[in-house]
Amino acid sequence: MLIQFTRKVPPYNSGEVAGFPVLEADRLVRLGAATPVKEAPAVPAPAQGNAYPDKSMPQAPANRQMGRKGR
Repeated sequence: MLIQFTRKVPPYNSGEVAGFPVLEADRLVRLGAATPVKEAPAVPAPAQGNAYPDKSMPQAPANRQMGRKGR
């Protein structure tokens, strides 16, 4: 059962949503520490597009790239 905390209950902060077994969720609601959530929270859609739209990631000059010396 999903609940939203109305006050801080370690390790949860006020406003956070968490899932619990029904008996534990009912206990937290009866104590006034949480309210039941009717629907699952919306999950944001993944970002569209490429993180590097121009596909030109900066590169260090060959003589400055990290690597092992002396091998």
